[in-house]
Amino acid sequence: MKKVFFAIAASLMMLAAMTSCGVDKNDPLSVADAAAKCIKNQDIEGYFELSDAKPEEQQQLAALVKDKVVKEHERKGGIKSYEIGEADINEERGTAHVQVKLVYGNGEESNDPIRLKRDDNGDWKVVAGK
Repeated sequence: MKKVFFAIAASLMMLAAMTSCGVDKNDPLSVADAAAKCIKNQDIEGYFELSDAKPEEQQQLAALVKDKVVKEHERKGGIKSYEIGEADINEERGTAHVQVKLVYGNGEESNDPIRLKRDDNGDWKVVAGK
């Protein structure tokens, strides 16, 4: 009984945390902002929860890239800030590209797109693969 209670409580806390982040899954800019925030905070699991990866694949993908992300953060002094650019949305294809500028602690900058696509429910998801 205790295990069931803790599982339900943990699920509710995760739901509350996701809701409190203010992610509007109908807005690619909101999803890209949440994804960039996950990258900044090294929340790789959270990043893949925003992705189009199947739930059973999300943890595996996070485990594969987590070390690389942590090492990159250490090498560049972490991410000092990020800036979300405009969304290039193709409604016909259900895809979007959102430019994200990352500013690292060592002063380096990178400008990379976050690719998104609409799922069957109309929610925007980060594209996990190539």
